[in-house]
Amino acid sequence: MHALLKLFIITWNSCLNPAYLQKQTSQQGRLHLNSPMQYNKNNIIEIHLPLRLWQALQDHCLRKLSGPYLDGEAEEPKAFGLVGGSIVDHRLELKHIVPLKKNARHQVCNKQFMDGTMSQHAVPSVTPLSQRGWVADPKELNTAIDDFQTRQIRLVGTYHMHRVAWEHDQTRDTPTKLDTILGENSRILMFIISMVEPDNPQIRAFFEGNGELEATIVIQTGKEEEQETKGGDIV
Repeated sequence: MHALLKLFIITWNSCLNPAYLQKQTSQQGRLHLNSPMQYNKNNIIEIHLPLRLWQALQDHCLRKLSGPYLDGEAEEPKAFGLVGGSIVDHRLELKHIVPLKKNARHQVCNKQFMDGTMSQHAVPSVTPLSQRGWVADPKELNTAIDDFQTRQIRLVGTYHMHRVAWEHDQTRDTPTKLDTILGENSRILMFIISMVEPDNPQIRAFFEGNGELEATIVIQTGKEEEQETKGGDIV
């Protein structure tokens, strides 16, 4: 059961499973654009995040904290989504985000696995363990990958927010133990958005949710963003 679930779920605290990505992209002839990144510290020096996307990420998180919720959207204070971009020289240029709406965490086929994972690895917090976790709807995931394909970009990461300060972690802008376990071997980045102070959101990026593999984020504005959209190969 666990092996099957790993092909289809994206958890609230994880990145995409590479086996699932390869299955989806190879079946549809899209492996080049959407296969996991070959990341190392020398491959990507920094991440360029356009101001418009940073604002969109903040808007998604703020709306999920206070509403209103969209039609068909999980009515929970959780924001999770996918990030698309391209690698040019030694920088990762972020191009598009896809906020995810549906949380399949409580469906019978997923609940036992998620409850066990939370019980074993999650730190107790305000939200009960039985209510924590995010499982993406496979159809919604396929639609997102189709969108990236149309835009000629690849899946480069996932994002989620942390909203509750912990006694031992007041800012909540780094991966938890659970993040790291679930992100292992994903081959993509995990973007963590701290909403502990909603008026002062913070964003950081970690390869595979590993706190020792942080990538520098540079927020691009105005002409800087325009110049970066003029060229570069998709790798």
